[in-house]
Amino acid sequence: MLGGRAMEIVYSDEMLVNYLETAVEVDPERPVLIDKYLSDAIEIDVDTQADLHGNVVIGGIMEHIEQAGVHSGDSACSLPTKTVPSSCLETIRSWTTKLAKRLNVCGLCFFLMQVGAQLWHIYLNLVACNGGSCRLQRILLEFLVCLKILHY
Repeated sequence: MLGGRAMEIVYSDEMLVNYLETAVEVDPERPVLIDKYLSDAIEIDVDTQADLHGNVVIGGIMEHIEQAGVHSGDSACSLPTKTVPSSCLETIRSWTTKLAKRLNVCGLCFFLMQVGAQLWHIYLNLVACNGGSCRLQRILLEFLVCLKILHY
């Protein structure tokens, strides 16, 4: 997967060369980001908030419906998750809390993870950790505002 402004998934050397030529035309000053992801994996967005005292709150865990590699801003998602096993969700919660504490996160933090399966084993990969949040925080906030309005 090639990230940046003109994100694309490539499967061959020829596709890579074409992409690089096009990417330079789009913006010659910007780097090309190269990622590898699990085939047939499910991407998971985890929005977290933490403070200086080590308190970590997971705002939500959202499952991408498209295959891994589709940009999260362009994907359809499910909140709560629909296909992720509960044991995997526990691992996601555990990793998120431990990582936020270990990285001394103070404020919003976004984790992107991938869940994949091979034979009878389920794999979980951490793909990215960014300061700030994904669209999940906005979705949760809008949902809570709607609930409050409906409650009155």
